[in-house]
Amino acid sequence: MSDSKTETDRGPTDGAASIEVAKSPPQARKRVTRKASNAPVAAVFDTVETAAAKLGVHPTALRARLRRAQRLENGSIVADVGGGITAFKFGSSWRIRFPEA
Repeated sequence: MSDSKTETDRGPTDGAASIEVAKSPPQARKRVTRKASNAPVAAVFDTVETAAAKLGVHPTALRARLRRAQRLENGSIVADVGGGITAFKFGSSWRIRFPEA
């Protein structure tokens, strides 16, 4: 033998190709599950009645204020009440969004 490797180092001597066996199949990613929080979920929009209660005004007075402050913006009717409070009109009813606390 002129080669420095022995037959045991080179594998089979009959010229057959050797097959490598994969170590293990790729593992699927584990799905991360989120635990439910016990914190109450705040509503995105309040009705006129709940917003009026938060603001300490009568619902009829709040509706009148929204009617006076309404404007058309990007195809939607909106009204700024003040203090970051914005109202949106969905159909014939108003929904009020308060700023994040």
